[in-house]
Amino acid sequence: MMKKLFTEQKMNVDLGYDYTYEQWLLELSNFEYHVFAEYMELYQTNPQAFLQLLTNKKKQEVIFEQMWKFGKKKLVLKPEKKEAVEQFFQEVPMTRLLAELSLIPYTFDYRVEKNVAKYILGQKDGDKFVPFSEDALKSGALELEVDGEKMSFSVQSLIYFLFANEILHQKDEQRIIRCKTTYLEATYAFSYAHALQEESLDEFMISVAGNSVTSAFFTSVAFSKAMRFLNDALSVTQYADDEEYCNEIVEQFSILSARKQFVLGKCHSFYLQRTVKKLEMREKQGLKKQQDFQQKIEKQKSKLDLQVDKIEKLKQELVGIEKSAVDQTKLEQEHAKEIRELEQSLTGQITDVKQQLKTAKDDLRNEKKNHAKAMEKLEDKLEQETTERQKLNNDVSELQKKLVSEQRQKLPTEELKFDDWLQKGSEFLQHLSLEEEESLKDFIALAQNIMEQSSLARPKNDLATNRIGYCRVDSEGHFVNLGDDEWHQITAIPLPVYLSDNQFVEVTKDYELVSALGYYYMSSSLDHTIKQFVAIEERHGQAFAKVDGKMQEIKYRDNAYVNDGQVISVNQVGELVRYYQYRSITLDDWLTSIQLKGHEPLYVTMSLASGYVVRSLTEEERFLNLEEPLLAHSFIILDGQQQLMYKDTSGCMLKQSAHYTKKQLASVSELEEGIYVLKANQEYVKLHDVPQGLVLDLGDLVWVDEFNRYIDLGKVEQQYVPIETIEKKLLDCGRKVTRKAAKTQVEKNKDLLVIGNIRISERYKSYFGELGYEVDVVDGTGPFEKIRQACSKHTNILYSTAFTSHKNSGKMSKEVVKPYILCDSTAPKVMHYALENIS
Repeated sequence: MMKKLFTEQKMNVDLGYDYTYEQWLLELSNFEYHVFAEYMELYQTNPQAFLQLLTNKKKQEVIFEQMWKFGKKKLVLKPEKKEAVEQFFQEVPMTRLLAELSLIPYTFDYRVEKNVAKYILGQKDGDKFVPFSEDALKSGALELEVDGEKMSFSVQSLIYFLFANEILHQKDEQRIIRCKTTYLEATYAFSYAHALQEESLDEFMISVAGNSVTSAFFTSVAFSKAMRFLNDALSVTQYADDEEYCNEIVEQFSILSARKQFVLGKCHSFYLQRTVKKLEMREKQGLKKQQDFQQKIEKQKSKLDLQVDKIEKLKQELVGIEKSAVDQTKLEQEHAKEIRELEQSLTGQITDVKQQLKTAKDDLRNEKKNHAKAMEKLEDKLEQETTERQKLNNDVSELQKKLVSEQRQKLPTEELKFDDWLQKGSEFLQHLSLEEEESLKDFIALAQNIMEQSSLARPKNDLATNRIGYCRVDSEGHFVNLGDDEWHQITAIPLPVYLSDNQFVEVTKDYELVSALGYYYMSSSLDHTIKQFVAIEERHGQAFAKVDGKMQEIKYRDNAYVNDGQVISVNQVGELVRYYQYRSITLDDWLTSIQLKGHEPLYVTMSLASGYVVRSLTEEERFLNLEEPLLAHSFIILDGQQQLMYKDTSGCMLKQSAHYTKKQLASVSELEEGIYVLKANQEYVKLHDVPQGLVLDLGDLVWVDEFNRYIDLGKVEQQYVPIETIEKKLLDCGRKVTRKAAKTQVEKNKDLLVIGNIRISERYKSYFGELGYEVDVVDGTGPFEKIRQACSKHTNILYSTAFTSHKNSGKMSKEVVKPYILCDSTAPKVMHYALENIS
């Protein structure tokens, strides 16, 4: 009943807006057409493969990435392909498509991985999802039964949901990562709901390729997902009786319902505005057409006037001619004939012009009538929708209260587990008859046969005997330690897979590699208590893992927190011993494994039409011809037959390692039209390839490569000026130095002069102003007289040697008698460090 109430509410809201396919299809990009065509052709040629794709999230991401790269090439779309996509979508009414996009996120299941909800459009079989049968596809729709109610989703809505969900994934993690909540088990639901309340949401939704219809689709999907997550948050047993928790969910439902109506209304208003503009454009075109006819009539009149003048001239010539009667009669007859012909010609031309003018006026009159009717219809529709929207908003609170009440009644009860079932079975076995004993023996034999066949058919990564251990890679090979201090050689390692020291891997009982994990082992004093390494599987807010081939719940402290897929160690009683770190890898980690296989790591310096220029770790360059498309500045690994085994398009796997000797440290100096940095060799350049979402401030330190491309953030601690170095410089200048014993805050209400980079003066004032300083900034590379005058007015002086001229540095030590503090950086954080530790 709860889902039915939500479904009716959702469908009524969405069906209130009327869109047409004409404008939506007109404003679609070639990239969108290519994505839709890819899914459509798969469905039409192989329906079962299409159903399998709905459950394969990884394959969906691969197809989307391929189409994204294809769309970047801006290739011309074939007209017949575009026409096929348009005809395919128009088979479903627009109102039905919008309604189904709202219902899909609430109907199907999902998994939360790394702050992104990944939907699986399939049917659940135990802990797995399997594709729907091809029999479920009927008349271009997927028919299924949900909670006893038959539902139908068109293939068009499923295809568009896959596309919209991938686009939204690019925004989800950036928005959600900043949101926090006190309810750990419902973190994702609340985070997603809060993320949809950000001010930037309207711009994001409504500016999707400038297509207001697409914006409405995206809004329906995003808010339906948020309501689904909040609805599922009510299923958390831990907060079943927490009234504050339930009230917060009801409040989020109300906020999101109202906000959704606002955004949908804004999308539709934008759609109506564009429709009105189109009608106004047609009116302008009609007026222009009338003006063109008027100009044409004027030209015809000018021609007529010339012909009339000619006739008058002929008449005058007839009067003045004195000829004989015969000649006069003949001449008059000829002139009369010519006059009649001219008059007939003029009469026909005038009639045609009058008819054209009448037709133009009729067309303009009809166009004005149609425009007036369309405007009246749009105004009536806007008024009706405003009234309906207000009514829906008033019903939202009551609906949410009903949802909470029904959800409480439907909270899941404790299910009978397998161990409890075995315990119950022992009670029945005590009173079996002889016939029942014989039947039970047959059943046991049948069950044993089924389990043996299932074990033989089970894939390698699902075997109960698989174990997790950490690696050792040396010149003799790859070895694994399962926690018992014994090393076993790993076999069956695929060619494109490389391992590193202390990396966790999953192996079979025969030590064949199953998978390489991203977590790394670190030794500790608690290692003697470890029984086994396991990977966490999160189920309904509880942590489970396979211990000795059996799934059991992991015990951990109340203040501890584990993630799905995280590698931990457990003791004899299934308690958590310690976590292990997840980190990204560099070439330092893989090099030994690469060399063991006889493979070669290379850096692509240039991408040419005929091939690629690559550089080895020994700085040797050569030309390479590969069929695989590569980008310049990529890192690749080739096997002995020059076949591509691995590629990193960013190249950071090499550049962040110790084997890349061409990186330099630089400080951010300008943030205007682009990001400009000052390199360690004093070269001032523009920074390229800064990752999306990374925010840099003036003075931040970054590592850059030989092509001025971003590699990684520099650690500010490495640029702190050691206290001993500062003391030595002050003592060399003849100044007294005292060390502060235990000072955690700077004194307030004091003046401060910063001699450094004048371009970041506002940053100096903002940073030190929060600490209570009145800040003045003077350019370290400017005239020294200005520096000397500024020093005479201030007591506390911070002098940045990283942004001063050599001439000014010499004069500072000779002509400034006041004590001042030296710092080898322009970053406010580093200068603050020097100010705190030297007085």
